[in-house]
Amino acid sequence: MKIFHKWRPVADFDAPPESLAKAEMRSMHAVWDDQREEIQSAAGWPEFNQRLRREWAVETGLIERIYTLDRGITATLIERGIDAALIPHDKVGVVSAEKAAAMISDHKDVIDGIFDFVGGTREISVSYIKELHAALVRNQDTATGVDQFGTKTEVPLIKGDYKKRPNNPVRGDGKGVHEYCPPEQTASEMGRLIEMHRQHTAANVAPEVEAAWLHHRFAQIHPFQDGNGRVARSLATLVFLRAGLFPLIVRDINGERGKYIDALESADRGDLKPLVKIFVAYQQREFIRAFDISQRILHGDIRKLSRFSKARAEAIIKSAAKKIAARKGPQRQEWAKAKALALKLHTQAEKSLRQIKETLDASFGVGVSSDEKLFRVEEYSQDDGGERDFFFRDMILAMELEYPISPETYYSWLRLTLRPGGKQAEIVIFFHGIGSEYRGILGCSAGFFTIYRKEDGRRLFSRAQPLSDAVFQINYQDSERQTVKGFREWLDGALERGLSLWHLSL
Repeated sequence: MKIFHKWRPVADFDAPPESLAKAEMRSMHAVWDDQREEIQSAAGWPEFNQRLRREWAVETGLIERIYTLDRGITATLIERGIDAALIPHDKVGVVSAEKAAAMISDHKDVIDGIFDFVGGTREISVSYIKELHAALVRNQDTATGVDQFGTKTEVPLIKGDYKKRPNNPVRGDGKGVHEYCPPEQTASEMGRLIEMHRQHTAANVAPEVEAAWLHHRFAQIHPFQDGNGRVARSLATLVFLRAGLFPLIVRDINGERGKYIDALESADRGDLKPLVKIFVAYQQREFIRAFDISQRILHGDIRKLSRFSKARAEAIIKSAAKKIAARKGPQRQEWAKAKALALKLHTQAEKSLRQIKETLDASFGVGVSSDEKLFRVEEYSQDDGGERDFFFRDMILAMELEYPISPETYYSWLRLTLRPGGKQAEIVIFFHGIGSEYRGILGCSAGFFTIYRKEDGRRLFSRAQPLSDAVFQINYQDSERQTVKGFREWLDGALERGLSLWHLSL
């Protein structure tokens, strides 16, 4: 059969690792270092940390399809704990609810062990990676194999040791075989991988770059019969945790799995940049959730004050004192830099929208003096107020983005209205605070929705659709140059998607 991807020995970086590092990761890391102590002293931090670990445990199996769970069940397991009783027996694919819960528990034990490993002095080694594999697949008894007739069959799974036979899969799209390292060369390639990783660690390669490299090169070897993806994400998680960051969580939702696989295939072709980029996006997502934890979880726990321990009550009081002190200190002045950056980006977004409007006017033959306003650009800020102001804020909030959007602390927005053919569509760019208290972090979201007028004159609104995979983050450690450059790329992608959705709605 045709070889789609031919295996090659483990290679070092194809480009200088510093050229792959992301500036937005550095500024995010600096903000996290500034505020880590206060966030981690919040009353809700321990439970958030446990939920983060449970999420990793659930998602690392979902992405491999070793069990299937709908998002409601996934959320329940993350929130309440890993319990087979919480899993309906018809909702887990090919395994039982009990087996799925056992597998997830194994994953949870592994992530707990990785946190302990990071806190110790032990280095990554071949023996440790084998231990990881054995722990991850403790309750998985078989793997899918192919017999001499090419028929798929379930075979006993080798746990904690390398593959004995080739494990080269045939692509589902029929393009051929994806080759991995031959069994006879696996041990030596794993030794090379570990040695290169040690060299990178000594050279202080940026964590997002090293995590992507280690994940991909390990996946190229594919040393185990099954479970390689879970081990790869464990190793990347270890790199991030050692840098004081967050576990690598890849979700099987909103096309995330497909983008993750596409990025790995780009790395197969020698381009590691897409994998680094999505790893940074995952870290930014977890950073924002952690950033808001001292407020979001604390506010949720206020209703349970009668059940608080003395230690938790003291933690709340200490956190409150720090908040008040921060409002008076020089750090508050530092935080103001994010608002100044947001104003510049607002101006940049307005300019882009007006350029699009000019192109639309010219294409549809709309003159400057025409009374037919098919296209319109409007902008609003926090000082304007008014009914429309609240309406467009609510449309963005209705997208239910996972980021804790807070227009109460800061907002401004722009919209491009498109009304040819009697249908009205809106592309909205919304700058907003993140978290219930301003702490120098802002975001920008983009959404699209349509408005239809019924015969009786009433208007019907479609649900707003997000125009980007993630909120664009603005923080006080960002340089203006890197922020403007990153925003331009983010905005271009959001506007292109918005215009495409408009085109489809016509």
